[in-house]
Amino acid sequence: MNVNSKADCNTSDVIREDRVVEAVAARVSAAARGVAANVAKKLAKPRISAVLRDVLAHVPGVDVKLRPLPAAAAPALRNLPRFEERMFANQAGKRTYKLFIPGGFNGKPLPLVVMLHGCDQSPDDFAAGTQMNALAEEQTFLVAYPAQSQSANSSKCWNWYNAAEQRRDFGEPSLIAGITRQIMDEFPVKPGRVYVAGLSAGGAAAAVMGSVYPDLYAAVGVHSGLACGAASEMFSAFSAMWQGGKPPSGGVGPSAADHRVPWRPRYDRAPNQRGSRHCSVEGGVNPANDRQPRPRRRRNGFHLHSPER
Repeated sequence: MNVNSKADCNTSDVIREDRVVEAVAARVSAAARGVAANVAKKLAKPRISAVLRDVLAHVPGVDVKLRPLPAAAAPALRNLPRFEERMFANQAGKRTYKLFIPGGFNGKPLPLVVMLHGCDQSPDDFAAGTQMNALAEEQTFLVAYPAQSQSANSSKCWNWYNAAEQRRDFGEPSLIAGITRQIMDEFPVKPGRVYVAGLSAGGAAAAVMGSVYPDLYAAVGVHSGLACGAASEMFSAFSAMWQGGKPPSGGVGPSAADHRVPWRPRYDRAPNQRGSRHCSVEGGVNPANDRQPRPRRRRNGFHLHSPER
């Protein structure tokens, strides 16, 4: 083989190698473009945070439309229950009260129970003694505890025995009703699911509220309390507690003579017991008070239970 033939062979080998390199480079370049295209395609659609989107927008050469992630739905967590002190005032004066708001409250309408404490008690005492807040947390309802002021009664008793405190829109009944309505204005309360209950002097006050505000309270719970109108001042209060109160008549709540219905004992209602503390005196509540007319709701109006004769 001559020298020229060897040179031609070497040249051909170089050309072939160059072509191989070019082919490989072309494939690598094509592959790189494919990878870049896939990356760009994937980056064009993912939902990423607004912070990352802002960072990538400042990177030179990056021209990718990025969509932000939708706001993640917050997990349904139960709120902590609250026991807040509040105040209500009107022309009759002012009273503080405590309001229990259950942790399960989510903006939907709830029942409301108004709890009236006994003598020498406070809302905190009554809440602790009845454990009503624990029940409200379990069953999801609001509980209000109006507080009697010591300036209104030295023993912090509700003045259920004063005739002036047994009238609609006057005195303490107007304050308790005002507290109830204030809560109903601020919170969604289920229509027809507002109740009032009390113990001792608070029980008698609850009976007054049920008698003079039958349109506001769907039911009344009375423990160791007297019927509305059983007394009109302190002396008759002593008499009513020891000897039994007279049925209410003329001007104080609905007349006992209106729509009387046979009375039947309810075994889930604790009777008044002698020796219990009531009002601002030490002494008993005559069991006869347990047979006094009790308010009862009917479709055609407000009626009273009365004892069988």
